[in-house]
Amino acid sequence: IVAAYGAVTGSAVATVSVPGTTPVNLWVPMSNPDGSDAAAMWGTSATDVFAVSGGAILHYDGTSWTSMTGGPNWLGDVWGASSADVFAVGGSGTIWDYDGAAGAGMTSGVTGDLRGVWGAAGADVFAVGRKGANLHHDGVRWSPMASGTANNLRGGVWGASRADVFAVGDNGVILHYDGTAWTATSSPPQCQGYDVWGASSHDVFSVGDCGIILHFDGTTWTQMSSGTGSELPGGWGS
Repeated sequence: IVAAYGAVTGSAVATVSVPGTTPVNLWVPMSNPDGSDAAAMWGTSATDVFAVSGGAILHYDGTSWTSMTGGPNWLGDVWGASSADVFAVGGSGTIWDYDGAAGAGMTSGVTGDLRGVWGAAGADVFAVGRKGANLHHDGVRWSPMASGTANNLRGGVWGASRADVFAVGDNGVILHYDGTAWTATSSPPQCQGYDVWGASSHDVFSVGDCGIILHFDGTTWTQMSSGTGSELPGGWGS
């Protein structure tokens, strides 16, 4: 709110609350100890959040961010089954696992970039990446899975369960895993898909380049109006 009287002006910030909702105030910059672009974030609570930045895995304890582990390759995504079982993936097939005390590199078996990671449990994790790379971790090792596409999978991978997983990528490709095999799903023409998230198996959203937003109702993907032509790198909901 800005008020003026002659040459004198004054301003104030007011937060308007709506009954039944939590007021949203100003975003505050936070210090990143790595200094590189933060690419992805995942957490268990407001005092236990993980992020990947450059080649480092960062942890937030509710007060500040600290760098826990890292390597020579950039990291592009992070997901965990718990605060003591966190996976991060990135360049040249890099996969890091954090056990609550220390991080260690894992053998992925691929050399191409990995862009996304998600799991139904610590022993049931999926990673996707360049040229249709698709990996599964069974709690012991990572194994390749046939994705059926040579398109880059851009980082969007999410599932309602271990037998109902979605992945998105270049040229509008949307893949679905039914617990046995990955298959391409029918969807409206779109630009690159960057991310996918759902509230349930019949309420899934995909976002990407060109302002694209798609919604899946359990049967059909339909395009939604986003009101923008700019790229949408990520999406999430409550």
